[in-house]
Amino acid sequence: MTTSGYDAFISYRRSDGSAVARWLRRELNGLRLPPTLRADYGRRLDVYLDTAYERATTDFYAETIRPALLSSRFLIVVATPHAAERRAAEDWIDREIADFLAASGGRNLIVVRGAGEFDGALPGGLSKRFPNIEVVDLRGASLFAASNPAVAGRLSSEKLKIVATLLGIPARSMPLLRREQERSQQVRWGMAAGAAMAIFFSVSLLSVLALQSRDRAVRALDDGAAASGFLAMKAARLPREPGVADARRFLVNQACDLLDKFSAAGGGKSGVEEMVTCHLERASEHLLQNERSEAMRLIQDAIGIAADGYRRSPTSDRLESLLEARQRLLTLRLDLGERSLAREQLALMTGSAQNASLTSMARRYTSGAYQAIAGVAEPLEAADYYARAAYHLEAVVAESVRKGLPTSVEDITALAQLYEEQGRVLVEGGNALAAIQQLVRAVVVRSRGDPPASQWPPGSEYGAASALQRLLKLMDSSDRYVGARAQTAIVEALDSIRSSPAISDTFKQDGAKLRAWSSPPGPTGGR
Repeated sequence: MTTSGYDAFISYRRSDGSAVARWLRRELNGLRLPPTLRADYGRRLDVYLDTAYERATTDFYAETIRPALLSSRFLIVVATPHAAERRAAEDWIDREIADFLAASGGRNLIVVRGAGEFDGALPGGLSKRFPNIEVVDLRGASLFAASNPAVAGRLSSEKLKIVATLLGIPARSMPLLRREQERSQQVRWGMAAGAAMAIFFSVSLLSVLALQSRDRAVRALDDGAAASGFLAMKAARLPREPGVADARRFLVNQACDLLDKFSAAGGGKSGVEEMVTCHLERASEHLLQNERSEAMRLIQDAIGIAADGYRRSPTSDRLESLLEARQRLLTLRLDLGERSLAREQLALMTGSAQNASLTSMARRYTSGAYQAIAGVAEPLEAADYYARAAYHLEAVVAESVRKGLPTSVEDITALAQLYEEQGRVLVEGGNALAAIQQLVRAVVVRSRGDPPASQWPPGSEYGAASALQRLLKLMDSSDRYVGARAQTAIVEALDSIRSSPAISDTFKQDGAKLRAWSSPPGPTGGR
């Protein structure tokens, strides 16, 4: 094997391993170690993930995939039910495993469980060859993983096992790595905890006052329920990150238990949004324990509470609660493989919002629902879903501009990824010209962000870079018109972002080189 190239190569089956593989590549490529470990292990990871959708020919494997595979220090195999099924005489996953192990002498292999039973069959005969191999559990990793704090905490802990292996971080340094990651959240957590304690003292005081008289008791119960609901809502919005997730879970559970007690006392009035939040948080806890039926019941109850509240008083807050609950059920339906029921939930979401003035948060929920359905749809249908998802995020960005507010880094980054995904499925569906338009948008949209490049998170330029890569592939299309249009699109896109402060200098420099290389030839010749 070569000594230079990629840190890791991810081998996966697109049909049921794509979400986990993409999540893992984003997490590893965007990793930034704490300062105490950065001097010894702080280099950036470079992980290869094949996202091309060309026909699986022997030449493509030999010329593109195999060189990247053999230039990687580690092979990460995403084990899923479909990956364990041999699809053809030359199954690419089996071939990648065999080629890598032959070149590495059977070393530097990492197995990730991406879907199915944890102890299910492994692809490429790995179960027999390495019966005691450690398997990293990344089930549930996706764009929506952060919505479940329990799952997000588990994924972060499992991810650190891979990080330590790739960077050679010894076991004695792992506690330090975990502590350093948590330390950055302490200031924010301290503020939240201080506010929470103040609310708890207020609730306790109200409880004492409630004993003084019947009238005061009724008012105190109402106020206590309101304070508990306020605490539940605030705690639910704490970051879902390692070091904060456990404390966040404790505060939410305590607040929701208090809310139940005040309501059971007969005088407390629980708000619709607070009740929905508590139901969804408890559903997340049941999902962590793989108790899906109980989680399903809680989510459906949350939908009923939100729908009834919205009918009685159609406010924007109640609409957001209804859309959040429906999106959570849609995601669970997809995880269970119930695509038709997930589509029904999407129809109900769009129906709920059809005649409403959508807030930015409601539009984000709706966009996320369309994106989730697109991930399991056929190419042309998926392109339409991605377009609808992008439409709602575009409206969020436009609203910020109209009000003179800063545009959200997260919204711009997500929008670029939606355009890039739409371009990908359009290419797969044979509509190259429409794909070019969306890929150009994926490059250009970054320049609409307000913060300078230094304030954008690692990996935020991935959508633009991936879109340029796809445009370069289209330049080599056998259809000359498509190739020429892709060539022109690259030049126009790079020209449009050249002066944007939101684009990093590195990206601009690489873009300038690419523009010079891809510019159409002049009268004296070109590239």
